[in-house]
Amino acid sequence: MYELTIGIHRGTLMSRDVEQPESFESMEDCIKAVAIAKTFYSGIGYNIWFANVKKPDGTTTTLEQNTNCN
Repeated sequence: MYELTIGIHRGTLMSRDVEQPESFESMEDCIKAVAIAKTFYSGIGYNIWFANVKKPDGTTTTLEQNTNCN
């Protein structure tokens, strides 16, 4: 299983939040979930702060990284 964790923000350090990790069957499913999350969160005024995937072998891959948080 692949475990996806997404962090969001509204442009400030104080607005940062992290979703509960979610499990997926493949990396492709994680990529699709991040695309859906980007659309959803941008619609309510948030940005993706980070999107990290913990792979079955224990390594982590970053799908999104946004450092535009003050």
